[in-house]
Amino acid sequence: MPFSYFDDTPPLDTEAESVIGNPYIGVSLGPYRDGFRIDIGARLPMADETQSNALLNGLYTDFYRAGAFLPEAAPLRLLVSRHRKHASGTLISRSRAGVSIWMPTDLQVGRDLLFDSDINLWYRPGKLAVGGMFAWRFLMSASGGSFTQRSEFQLGAGATWRSGAVEPGIHARIPLGNEGLIGLGTLVNVIFGFNVTVHIQKPKHTEKGPPVGPRIGARDP
Repeated sequence: MPFSYFDDTPPLDTEAESVIGNPYIGVSLGPYRDGFRIDIGARLPMADETQSNALLNGLYTDFYRAGAFLPEAAPLRLLVSRHRKHASGTLISRSRAGVSIWMPTDLQVGRDLLFDSDINLWYRPGKLAVGGMFAWRFLMSASGGSFTQRSEFQLGAGATWRSGAVEPGIHARIPLGNEGLIGLGTLVNVIFGFNVTVHIQKPKHTEKGPPVGPRIGARDP
């Protein structure tokens, strides 16, 4: 469930806003840890358009989930990803590519077709994991504009620490370029974030009867 909170400081001194974005519903086909996977999903058009500052805040800080903060829209997404483990599992790579369709709830408004891709590389020698990413989004449905004007690029880096079932982490993203779909590089210099992952594995069944209870399994960043 996406959520955005906006509270500006003087001189604008606007009122604080918060908004729940468009929730995601989808399915994943294929293994998560190693191999190819297909993700298909859509977002329900539930974002409150009156909370415009909070929506823009979510859009700017998490541009590659921009569909979560689009008002009056039901975005659709199809992604194909490849996960691989290298060097005895300490080096983990993930590459993804796919398309998104931003479907306005007003059928008389045009739709946007976008190509999404990103590459992630993580090193996990133990409980600590560090990694980086490069992401690219391209507006395919536009009839004009240069390649850079129809693209958004981001570089990112992060680190996590696994402690039992809980894995907190920090990350930073840097928009590249001053043009692009929304000119994100002119609006935001760097984006910092904090995230928490909870690892859950299905209960293990034994030959003697009922499940023995949940067991914590490893999961790639």
